[in-house]
Amino acid sequence: MKTHYRILLPVLAGLMIFACSTTTDSTDDGSKEFVADLNDFKDYQNWTEVDLLYGPDPLLQAAHGANDGLYRRVYIKDNAQPENGKYPTGTIILKELRTPDGTLTGALTVLVKRDGGFNPDGNGWEWFMTDTDLTTVITQGDNATAGSGACASCHSGANVNNNGTDWVFKHPNESEFEADLDDFKDYLTWTKVTTNFGPDPFLQSAHGVSDSLYRNVYFKDGVKAVNGEYLKRTIILKELRDKDGNLAGATTVLVKRGGDFNPDGNGWEWFMVDTGLTTIMTRGDNATAGGGACASCHNGANNMGNGMDWVFTQP
Repeated sequence: MKTHYRILLPVLAGLMIFACSTTTDSTDDGSKEFVADLNDFKDYQNWTEVDLLYGPDPLLQAAHGANDGLYRRVYIKDNAQPENGKYPTGTIILKELRTPDGTLTGALTVLVKRDGGFNPDGNGWEWFMTDTDLTTVITQGDNATAGSGACASCHSGANVNNNGTDWVFKHPNESEFEADLDDFKDYLTWTKVTTNFGPDPFLQSAHGVSDSLYRNVYFKDGVKAVNGEYLKRTIILKELRDKDGNLAGATTVLVKRGGDFNPDGNGWEWFMVDTGLTTIMTRGDNATAGGGACASCHNGANNMGNGMDWVFTQP
């Protein structure tokens, strides 16, 4: 029996040591350092996509192509989440930019929780900017050095006013985009996607189809649907003109307001305004705008390949 105890005691002691070391290793107190390189980003399109954004953003200002008509996709590796207001060591968050036709453009920006005493002013984050092929690091560093401080300067906004946590803005961005007449004023500079004239089986008598009027449709920033859905801030406007080019009737506008607005209409808000863009004649959700007529008609875009996301195929 004594021999058995001599064998078992070292084994038990070893198990206790192993258990203690495992517990210590799993504790994320920021003391360990994770040094990332380009290989750590290569498979980012397999990560969790947490946001898809388009158009201006008051927090981004001109950063990340916010003013350039580009789509911004945000990915988080292993869907890492903050605990007690801090992301764990090794967290990687990457943002890509794409043109409306899906082409990668600009640069990839990456945020890595390096820790281990690195960048104490930035809570251990390391900022990266790389080319879209992930072959070259354009810039990387701490709050002071990466992008000459621009990265940290912008992301510091995530630490205030409930905009985010630990230098990371909230994703997804669930706020609503409430458009007003000023958002439509420059529509003649937008992308004209089609000009129609005469009867249309879907429109029936709507939008002047029976009045010998031309119908011009404009998309702000030439935006296109992504994976069958238009993004928040999408604005689509239709004007009517007679044969002499004079504006007629009313101008109708479709705005992707997003947030919790109009869930039955996937976040769209319907508008009808005067041709001078000085008065809103009606606006609202599926039930209220135009007494429900707008949504009733556009519901046809969701069926039989006529369009997508309440928008008829254009042209």
